[in-house]
Amino acid sequence: MTVPASAATTGAGFEDQTPAGGFLGNYVLPDGTRGYCADVQLDWPSGSTGGNSSISTLDATTGTRAVGGDDIRRLNFILGKYGQTADPVQAAAVSAAVYGFTSANWAYPGGSLAGAQHYVDADGHGINARLQTIWDDMSNHWADGVTGSPSGSITYSIAHKTNYSGTVSVAYAPAAMTGTLTLSNAVFTDSGSTSRAISGPGTFSIKGKPADGQTHFNVATTVNVGAAGGYDQEIKVAYTGSQQRLISGTGATPVTWKMTVSDPDEIAGVFSPVISTQVSTRFLDAGEKPVDRLTFSTAAGSDPWRRLVDGRYIPVEATGTLYGPLATQPARMATVKPSWPVAATTTLTTSLADGPTKAYTAEMPAVAADGYYTWVWRIQRTDQAALTQTYLPGSYSWRDDAWIPGESQLVLPKWHTETSAAQTTPGTSITDTLVTDGIAVPSQTTVRFSSFKNPPAGALTCSAANRLTQSGWLTVGSKSKSSAALPLTMAHVNTRVVWQAEVRVEGTPVWTEPCGSPSEVTKVTVPTFATTASTAETTPGTSVSDLVQVVGFVPAAGIEVTVQAFRIDPASPVCSASTLAWSSPIMRVITAGTVTTAEMPLTMADAGTITFVATSKIGGVQIWQDDCGVPAESVRVSVPTFKTDATDESTPGSTAADRVTVDGYVPAVGVDVTFEAFNQPEDAVAPVCSPENRVLLSSSPTRLTAAGPATSETFNLDMTHAGTLLWVATATIGGIQVWQDTCGSDPDESTLVLTPVIITDALDRSVPGSTVTDTATVTGFLRSEGIDLTFEGFRQDPAGDGTPVCLPENRVYNSTAPTHLAEAGDALSEQFEVLMSDVGEGANDVTILWVATAHIGTVQVWQDVCGQNPDEASKLTLPTVTTTAEPFATPLSTVRDQVKVDGFLPPEGLNIQYNGYLQPTKDDNDETTPITPVCRDNNRIYQSRDLQHFTDEGDRKGTSEDFNVLRTDVGTIYWQEVASVDGTVVHVGECGNPDETTQVAFPTFVTDAAQGYIGENAYDVATVTGLVAEGSYLRFTAYLQPKGDEAVQADSAIFNKSWADKRFPVTGESTAPAGQLQNDQTSTIQSDGVLVTQLGTIRWIGSLYGPDDQLISAGDFNDPSEMTVLKRSKIKGITMESFAFSGFNASSLLTAIGAITLLAAALMLAALIMYRRQRKA
Repeated sequence: MTVPASAATTGAGFEDQTPAGGFLGNYVLPDGTRGYCADVQLDWPSGSTGGNSSISTLDATTGTRAVGGDDIRRLNFILGKYGQTADPVQAAAVSAAVYGFTSANWAYPGGSLAGAQHYVDADGHGINARLQTIWDDMSNHWADGVTGSPSGSITYSIAHKTNYSGTVSVAYAPAAMTGTLTLSNAVFTDSGSTSRAISGPGTFSIKGKPADGQTHFNVATTVNVGAAGGYDQEIKVAYTGSQQRLISGTGATPVTWKMTVSDPDEIAGVFSPVISTQVSTRFLDAGEKPVDRLTFSTAAGSDPWRRLVDGRYIPVEATGTLYGPLATQPARMATVKPSWPVAATTTLTTSLADGPTKAYTAEMPAVAADGYYTWVWRIQRTDQAALTQTYLPGSYSWRDDAWIPGESQLVLPKWHTETSAAQTTPGTSITDTLVTDGIAVPSQTTVRFSSFKNPPAGALTCSAANRLTQSGWLTVGSKSKSSAALPLTMAHVNTRVVWQAEVRVEGTPVWTEPCGSPSEVTKVTVPTFATTASTAETTPGTSVSDLVQVVGFVPAAGIEVTVQAFRIDPASPVCSASTLAWSSPIMRVITAGTVTTAEMPLTMADAGTITFVATSKIGGVQIWQDDCGVPAESVRVSVPTFKTDATDESTPGSTAADRVTVDGYVPAVGVDVTFEAFNQPEDAVAPVCSPENRVLLSSSPTRLTAAGPATSETFNLDMTHAGTLLWVATATIGGIQVWQDTCGSDPDESTLVLTPVIITDALDRSVPGSTVTDTATVTGFLRSEGIDLTFEGFRQDPAGDGTPVCLPENRVYNSTAPTHLAEAGDALSEQFEVLMSDVGEGANDVTILWVATAHIGTVQVWQDVCGQNPDEASKLTLPTVTTTAEPFATPLSTVRDQVKVDGFLPPEGLNIQYNGYLQPTKDDNDETTPITPVCRDNNRIYQSRDLQHFTDEGDRKGTSEDFNVLRTDVGTIYWQEVASVDGTVVHVGECGNPDETTQVAFPTFVTDAAQGYIGENAYDVATVTGLVAEGSYLRFTAYLQPKGDEAVQADSAIFNKSWADKRFPVTGESTAPAGQLQNDQTSTIQSDGVLVTQLGTIRWIGSLYGPDDQLISAGDFNDPSEMTVLKRSKIKGITMESFAFSGFNASSLLTAIGAITLLAAALMLAALIMYRRQRKA
């Protein structure tokens, strides 16, 4: 039954791929797995897809055959291994394979590759190739692996009351499973391990082995096996209504089985065993095995030997230790010393059947070292098998004594004998010596020596019939013991004397030397001779010697050998005084073998053939001499031939070499060739090769050890080598000259040394902050080394006399690294940065003279002459910078500086920065300290935001940006311009330059109030002097003081409230052009009028404001010039109000002094008022 779900979606594959134009590939099921259409004649699954359950048979439907049995397994293999893929090619191949099994196509049998390939139409994607691979894999491996549910069993067969040995049997199915078998409280008898690999059911031999201290235990076995799972007869199917079913694989599942079973029978008792021993023999030879005989029993008071239930004896293990070797045998002792070496150990276990009822034999490995040995046996509970331990006391331990006589053995040393001479002559004597080869000589050792005469050949015999001497028994107290000397006479010539020794230890014969031991035979013989020259061919300059081989015995007195050399004709050799060339010193030969004469030096006179003749004597008697002209004693003395070829062309600073080719025989010492080169004079009419014009000479000869070419050392060339070099090569062998070139005779022996041509041209002009360069043009021949050029620039003193100076003291430019040319061409120096110091303090221009230097290698091949080349001069100049500032400014306006640049400018151009510095104020009371211009960071108030850039084009004039003048900038401002080229300052303006000075001041003003009359308007007039910032204005405030009242500066007294806040603009220039001499512009502002309605006084206050609405200055409330006396009417002359204005009481004066006095006072008062107004202004 299917459960509706969401629809499957198209997965990987290709549309229009089947013969009917259908999709070939997979669909993605709602659970994310991929399925394949099984019903080729049904619609594709576009509806709701549900279910995805396992089936073992695919039912038939329209166009689909029933599929079951192994075909389902084959389908499961393909779908499980290859079906879950996003690869469209693989998905299409799997889809075709499914149709190959499910389609009821009558043309192809079900489950065939051809039936699958039928559904791949117009294969342009490689589907059939992938299908072939998948089908082949399925065909070969669909039945691999195992299937089904595993089962099995574990059974035991163990002798629980004896040695716990037995078997465990494991049976399981499927039998193809493999894995491990693990034991607890037991081991496998064949390996001693608790675990082993198994590849199928079986029976295995085991032995119980409980944990330490466990006397009762059970054996347990765990089997853990498995196998790779096969593909079951099972696939999954999902349904989409009546549309195609979607099938997928269930895959292969590994099969595993694990079981643990314990033996239900528990495995589960004390006596004191001891040993008595006896060695098999007292003496042993090295290499023999020590043997001990053991008899087991129980100690006094012990229980009888324990037996098992079946009657067999409990096994007991004994450990035997063989101590030794020692040089002497100690007395019997109960302890073992730690210093004794252990030769070997062994163990012996009583048998189950015989137990202590029989004697046992213990054998140690063969011993190689001689000396005294002793056996020590022990029985220890901890050494026993677990079963035996249960019958022994917990700390049971038994051991016998050491060095028991019956338990000690002597391994005899090896002896050998040596005659004093293996061969000798009559007149000498010989002895025999016994040598003990071992750690010590055994005590009570004696020896007897005998000598026997034997013929020079045949079997050797040692009997009373041919015995020469026999000694008595001699005590051997050290490792070496010699016989008495045996004198030899002429009767012993061509005989062999044989020695024989006999040895006893503790009175027992232990060794008799075999007759005829090689070391015990002395021969008496006469030597023979053979000679050979040291070489068959050589050359003059070498040396030769003769080799004399002595065969046979050489007496201690030695043999005298002499050799002579003769120059001969090999066809008819003659060795006489007339052909004698050399005689060797006498050689004394003291041993047989080959000796070599002294070396005979060969000269050119020996060219040809020489032969050696050797003569031998003993005691002054000649016993042998060579024949004349023996081929083995003849030497051919030859001279090789030579051909040379030198470097054709080179340059100073490069190298040159000569090459020689040697033909013919070259001796082992080699041929030494030296090379010389001679520089030819320009006026030479013939080759000249003499010490006076030799310029090159080998530092050491070039040695050839075989025929062939060789090159001289590489000669470094300098300017002294320029011109033509002629080479002369000389060959020597062993210091003897065998050949030499003829000066100038070989055209291949010349080298032309050429110097390249160099022309230089420096940059004409530059300025500090820019760069300057020099260029060298190289023409002519160059070798592979190329040429290196360095450039130096020297500053010429502007105050000098014009003489060129190029010294380290005035060098300002120097190459940091040479400019390298691999071939002729232009070499440009590095770009040297021009510094202000290069021009010099106080100077505006300076000349740099260049000197270029050329090197090839380390050799200077050319250099400029200081000041000689007009193209090697660069002019360094400073541009002229002139600035003029605006002379006057007022706060809240702007101010600028102007610049003009003259002179040479580099490609980088010139940058100008403008700076303005507010000068500190001077104490008004200080009239003596001069004012010093200050232009520092702490008083700088203006600085350009951006650098103003000038190039060599245009009129090169500029104006700074507009600097805003602040209220705090009142005072004197000094301008200072800074000119730079690429960051290098080349000009700084003068601080305090009059043309670079701006005076900053607020404008000032004075006021003059007009007279007021009742019925008319009163007003005030202000005069403003100086530059005025745009937007500045005046305000006028009138305070009314009624006649007879006190003056009050309060809001209540303001007479012009209606327009008191009115702004009266102040017009005029805010900046002064350069060149203006005075800040004297003026402007007049009149206030509005206020109607007079009563008598009294109006006090005016004028206030000047900047465009920022901040007060600049204001008038004084008590300023007499700002007082308006209000009158009744206009009267010429003096009025009463005038007196009131003056501050006097006029009525009192009229009463007191009369009209005339009043008139005089009034005139005086009027004069005083006029004076004060003038001062105010």
